[in-house]
Amino acid sequence: MEKINIKIVLIGIPIEKVDCRYLSKWNSILFKIDKEALLFSNLSNLSHLGFDGIHLSNILISGILENNVIPCDLIIGITDRKLDGDWFTQRITDKSFIISFFGFEDDLRMSEIPLENFILRFIYPFCLIYLNNKNRIPEQEKALIHPDSQRCIFDFMKYKSDVMVTLIKPKISAHSKANFTVACPVGFLENIENELQKLNVKLFYRIMKWIKRKPIFAILISGLFALVINIIAAFVYGFICNLAH
Repeated sequence: MEKINIKIVLIGIPIEKVDCRYLSKWNSILFKIDKEALLFSNLSNLSHLGFDGIHLSNILISGILENNVIPCDLIIGITDRKLDGDWFTQRITDKSFIISFFGFEDDLRMSEIPLENFILRFIYPFCLIYLNNKNRIPEQEKALIHPDSQRCIFDFMKYKSDVMVTLIKPKISAHSKANFTVACPVGFLENIENELQKLNVKLFYRIMKWIKRKPIFAILISGLFALVINIIAAFVYGFICNLAH
């Protein structure tokens, strides 16, 4: 199975905001991201089309992406502006979609989640939808997406909290696996899930976040732990001294 070739277009954000080299080095059996991102930073030129400086409509995004003739399978726009309906992802055409991290930066920073992992978390479901629909993104996806929350990358998500939950141990639910009908190598979806686990928030960062939220309790635990270590050390020292005599 050939990998899906992806081109990134940064819309209204500086090139240093997103580590495109990190994205291009991401090792996946599903897709490959071009290391050179296109940059569309001067949105002030769109004021005559109704751009208000905050909200990017699908019409504006479509114009930006379609004006760039790019030899690839999928074009992904990335922006920090609001999208239609306050969504954080939107299908633009059957070969393109947009990801917005508007309103997410503080949450990602507090949770110690790299912005690039947030982007990759949405690239996976769109690529699988693309494959499952004969290499196109349909206007409505009904087979893989489901309304119930299972920490699945195909959970129907309207709120930021829904997204943040699926950034911790993301997976593909049994429902979505059963409705993925494309002929693929044995263990394909399982390998995708293994890749998704690399996006999981590291244990170290989860512990640090817990300490920040409950500093007093953390101090009590560390003090208790130190006391136990001292007791054990004293016991071992006394035991060794007794053996020496």
